[in-house]
Amino acid sequence: MDLQSLYEMLDGNYDDVKDRLVKDSRIVKYVSKFPDDGSYKGLVDAMCVQKNYKQAFVYAHTLKGLAQTLGFTKLALCSGAVTEALRNDQYALAEIKLPDLTRAYNATISAIASFLK
Repeated sequence: MDLQSLYEMLDGNYDDVKDRLVKDSRIVKYVSKFPDDGSYKGLVDAMCVQKNYKQAFVYAHTLKGLAQTLGFTKLALCSGAVTEALRNDQYALAEIKLPDLTRAYNATISAIASFLK
């Protein structure tokens, strides 16, 4: 699988990422590091276990930024929705939106794993 195929699989925006990061090798470098980022796991732990919504906001916001930077459009939109709910102290709404974020995150991780094989 090539980068273009990865981004098509994720409904991502390869052209924007290419404009931003310039080289495919740089895109591959950051895409391959994405699964090791702890923002998603931290978000779930902060929201669902600790009920620490301020910390959950930080994780959600970080995840949204990474997803936007890497052109993972669906993940960016889903994490953005959770971020905004948390920003506005709408914790029940954030919890309602978390399953969509989880699906987008899992799809992204799965696609990256296929790409890196």
